[in-house]
Amino acid sequence: MRKRRTFNRVAMLLGVPPNHHQTFYALAQARYRGFMNCGETSPSALIKALAKLSQNIRL
Repeated sequence: MRKRRTFNRVAMLLGVPPNHHQTFYALAQARYRGFMNCGETSPSALIKALAKLSQNIRL
């Protein structure tokens, strides 16, 4: 449950509408390993990847 609240906060900060937070959470969870396997695991790289994911959700 704590992870979901954290993702909801990140979604909010990235501008994902509240009615899409669950979708954002599900997509971020599904793509997490891909984010980590891309070679760069810094916090800024993860935020950039999540921001890109959030842009697709806001459309």
